[in-house]
Amino acid sequence: MNNGFQLFIDTAPAAAVFAIGCIVLLIPRMRETAVRSLFIYLLLVIFLLITNISELVATTKHETILFAKLQYIPFVYIPVVWLSFCLRFTGWLTKTNRTLIISAILFPLMLFIPVITNEMHHLVWTELRFVYEGEYSVLRPQHGPIFWILAIYNWCFIGLGTLLVLRSFFTGQSIFYRQSLWIVAGVLLPGISNFINLSGVFPWLEKDFTPIGYALSGICFVLGMYFHRLFWVMPVARSIIVENLTIGILVLDRHGWIVDHNERIDHLLNLPQNAAGLSYINFPRLFRLMYAGRIFDDWPSNSSGEGQMEIDGLTLYWTAHPSANDARGVIITVDDISEKIRLQTEMELIKNEFVSREKLATIGRITAGLAHEINNPLAYIKSDARSLSKMIEKKCREVMGDREPDDEMKEIHAIHQALYSGLERIEGLVGSLLAFSRQGTIESKNEPFDLNECIETTIGFVRHELKRTIDIRYIRNPVPPVRGDKGEMNQVLFNLISNAAQAIRERAVRERTDWEGIITIQTLTDGNAVYCDVQNNGNPISNEVKDRMFDLFFTTKKEKWGTGLGLNLSREIIEKHHGGALYLFSQDPVIFRIELPLEGT
Repeated sequence: MNNGFQLFIDTAPAAAVFAIGCIVLLIPRMRETAVRSLFIYLLLVIFLLITNISELVATTKHETILFAKLQYIPFVYIPVVWLSFCLRFTGWLTKTNRTLIISAILFPLMLFIPVITNEMHHLVWTELRFVYEGEYSVLRPQHGPIFWILAIYNWCFIGLGTLLVLRSFFTGQSIFYRQSLWIVAGVLLPGISNFINLSGVFPWLEKDFTPIGYALSGICFVLGMYFHRLFWVMPVARSIIVENLTIGILVLDRHGWIVDHNERIDHLLNLPQNAAGLSYINFPRLFRLMYAGRIFDDWPSNSSGEGQMEIDGLTLYWTAHPSANDARGVIITVDDISEKIRLQTEMELIKNEFVSREKLATIGRITAGLAHEINNPLAYIKSDARSLSKMIEKKCREVMGDREPDDEMKEIHAIHQALYSGLERIEGLVGSLLAFSRQGTIESKNEPFDLNECIETTIGFVRHELKRTIDIRYIRNPVPPVRGDKGEMNQVLFNLISNAAQAIRERAVRERTDWEGIITIQTLTDGNAVYCDVQNNGNPISNEVKDRMFDLFFTTKKEKWGTGLGLNLSREIIEKHHGGALYLFSQDPVIFRIELPLEGT
C-alpha cells in the first residue's frame, strides 16, 4: 500500500479550489466579525495546502525542510483564528478588542521562532528523516519537546473552540439542525485527521492529511452558516432579501435562544452583529419586547401575536409567529413606526385645528347676528333713556323751581346716570363684538386701516376673558394708517394677548404670591414702518424655546391648552398678507413686535 502521497496530491488542489470558492462567497458578508475570522482561517488553510504540496514535489532536501518549516506558520495561527471564529459564531465575543488582536498576532509569532531556529537547538526536530515515494518526498522527523508544546497549544485552542460550538449545538439552537450539524462536522474534521497523523492508527500513512481536514472544516462552516440560515438561499441572495429589509427579523428557538437575525433588528433592539446562540435575556430591549408580548408565557403555542410598545423613545410594532405547526420556535418581526405615529399626531392636530377654526367661524357668525339683534333694541333703549332724562329734568324744574333738589330727586338722577352709563358700556361691547366678528373671507382684504382702532377693538373683546386678574395697559401713539386685512390683524393681536395672559398665569402659579400680571401694548412709528409691541411680565423665554417658538406644532403649553399653531399662523398672516414681520423683540421682559410697512415704502 502506498504512503498516501498521490492521494494528497489529487485531493489537496481540489480542496484549495473549494476554499477559494468559499472565500469568494464570504466577501459580501465581510461586515460580520465571525465571517472575517472565517475568511482569515480559509486563507491560512490555502497557504497550508500550498506548502504541503510544495513539500511533496520539492527536488532537494533543503527545499523539503524549508516548506516543512513554512507549514508551521498556518499551524501556529490557525488555532488562534479557529478560536476567534468559534467565539464570535457562538456570541461569546461580540466586540473587536485591539489588545486581543495584537496578542493573537505576536503570540503565534513567538511560537514560530523556535521552528526557524531549530538547527541551533534541535528542540523541535531532534532527528530528520525523509520518506520517498517515486518523485514525491516528505519530512518525517523525530519530534522534540517544543513540538509537543506546540501540539498541546494547538489542541487546547482547537478543543476550546470545539467545546464552545458543541455547547451551542446542544443548549442553544434547535430549529435548524442542518446548520448545526454542518458546524459540528466542521469542528470535528481537523481533530480527527490530526489524531490519525499523531497516533499512527494507519502506520502505512506517512502523509499528514490534517490540512485537508482544515479545508473541509472551512467548507462545512460556510455551508452551515450561509446555506442553512433563516432562508434556504445563497449568501448573496440572503444579503439582498433579508439584510436589506426595512423591517427587523428575529428567529428564536423554543428556549429563547437566538437562531437568526438581520441587520435591521440589530439596530432596533441593540443586538450584536452575531447574536446567534445567545439567549434573549441577555439583551434588555429584546427582553422587554418578549415580556410585553408575553411570548413565552404559555409555550409551546401555535397562536400568533402582535402589538405596539415604546422602547427608549421608539415606537415599535411587532408580530410573533410560530415557526412550524409544532411550535419549535418563533419568528418575530419588528418595525419602527415612530415617524408614522408622529405624522398621524400632526395630522390629528391639523384636523382638530381646522375643526376648531370652523367652530370659531360659526361662533363668530352667530356672535355677529346676536350683536346685530342686540344693537337694534339697544338703540331704542338709549333713545328712550335720553328722552326719559329730558323729561326728568323738565319735571324736576317744574316741581322744584329754583330750589335745591332734595335727596329723592338726587337719587333718581344718580339711578338714571348709572343706567345710561351701563347702556353705553353694553353698546361698546356690542361694537367690539361686531368689529371683531367681521373676519375676512378666504381672499384677504388689502385696504387702509387704523392699527390703534384694531388694538382697541381686540382689547375690548378680550378684557372680559382676563377677569380682572391681569391689567392691560395701552400706550397709544399716533400712527399713520397701514394697508392689509383688519379682521386678520384682530386675530393676530388676539393670539399675542392670549399667549401673554397664559404666560402670566403660569408665572403666578409658580410664584404663589399676590403678584400682579401686566400686559402692555404700545404703538409707535419711525416714518418707515408702524410698530406694535405686546409686552408681558410672565415667564421669560429661554434660548431653546426662542429658536423654535414659531415652528409649526411647537408649544410649551399643556396638551389641552395649545396646539403649536397660533404663532406660526400669526407670523404667516403678518408676512404673507401684510408684507411685514412678527418676531420676538425681547426675551425678558417678553416683547413680541409687529412691524408693518407704511404705504409707499
